[in-house]
Amino acid sequence: MRLRNGCAFTKAIFLAATLLSLRASPALAEEATGKFTLTKEVHWGPNLLPAGEYRYRLQHDSFEVLFLRSASGKRGFIVLARSVSATNGERTDSLLLERIGNDWFVSSLTLGSLGERLYFASPAPYVPMAARSTGGNLTSLAQQ
Repeated sequence: MRLRNGCAFTKAIFLAATLLSLRASPALAEEATGKFTLTKEVHWGPNLLPAGEYRYRLQHDSFEVLFLRSASGKRGFIVLARSVSATNGERTDSLLLERIGNDWFVSSLTLGSLGERLYFASPAPYVPMAARSTGGNLTSLAQQ
């Protein structure tokens, strides 16, 4: 019985060591940090951020994870980038907002220090059902 438990323990240690070695080393991944101020309520991914000051930290792993925290420290948010592109030499940081109806959405975040632009999903424009019909019949999703 003792040998069996020891064997299971050894296997667990080996598995843990293997999984840790597969994870990207934080030293190899560049991280960016910064702060910004929103003057109005903004949708960012699935989150609704009230106006105010925020800090961010970008973590590179197998995908881009952006951690946001209000300057007061009360609320935190996590947003995943939809895609990333090079900035072609742009060296300034900027946040691009898009207005859809009466709401504002974060479209992209440019990180000049990393030479990257991160893009974020905004909702698809709403199309009323009546506008989707043709000849009195509703159009199915498969036909669109």
